[in-house]
Amino acid sequence: MPYYCLMSAITPLSEAIAANGGLSACARMVGVRPPTMHQWIKGLRPVPPRRCYAIESALAVRRWDLRPDDWHLIWPELVGTEGAPPAPGPDSPSTGEQP
Repeated sequence: MPYYCLMSAITPLSEAIAANGGLSACARMVGVRPPTMHQWIKGLRPVPPRRCYAIESALAVRRWDLRPDDWHLIWPELVGTEGAPPAPGPDSPSTGEQP
């Protein structure tokens, strides 16, 4: 069985796609092809920062949900805004750094 078949996590992006007309419709809203969006949903590729604002505008998925590990570095203006999760600290495993 291919490894991508094992990934079935429900994410804010996958929920938004289901609620907004499906993969093809949402891909059109964001300006990408459906296979690209499918790769994002399955975790085969991260959502590029340049696409996050379009997704946030069209599908109401917050940028910090699309890029949970580095959103605070890409969009520092979001740190401390209402609803924002705490920014990972320098010792956080989500930053990719190891002690």
